[in-house]
Amino acid sequence: LEEPRISTVKDGDLATPMELRDFLEQVGTTMRLPARTTVSMTAVREAPVRATRRRRPVVLPLLALLSLGAWGAVELRPPPTATVPATLQGTWVTDDPRYAGRAFELQEAQVIVRYPGGHENSEVRGIEVHSRRDTLAVVLRHGDAGAPQELAFAFVPSPEPHLVLRNPEAVRWYRRAPGGGA
Repeated sequence: LEEPRISTVKDGDLATPMELRDFLEQVGTTMRLPARTTVSMTAVREAPVRATRRRRPVVLPLLALLSLGAWGAVELRPPPTATVPATLQGTWVTDDPRYAGRAFELQEAQVIVRYPGGHENSEVRGIEVHSRRDTLAVVLRHGDAGAPQELAFAFVPSPEPHLVLRNPEAVRWYRRAPGGGA
């Protein structure tokens, strides 16, 4: 009967499994490292509770003030003033007989819709302009806060500048000088 062989690091037999603790102990002996002395670690004193308490009363109200200020800046600011680009300003009319006597005028901050027997004015609330090749896609928001309206159209600058409203489609509106001249 052969006795089980106890392998050691010194023998160079690392193929035989052994416990990690035994392995490290043998490595230390082989390398002639000094024995490790186990010293209990001392606990680090915690910072005084007062320092933490002093920060909270300052940080929380400051955070509340900043939040209130940010909310006020967003909610209480005056509405942005939108201006119609100069290339779109003017009186626009169409030759389509369905809209005879009708026109609309785009001013810097106002839209005036003219119809037989009167007109309506409304303030421009916002405008989005996107360029697609040589055409401008425009969405103009106007009207009162209680009754907002949207005027969406494409502006084609050449050969003759004209607008094509989203609704009704295919009706071209041309810029005319006040008084009916071209």
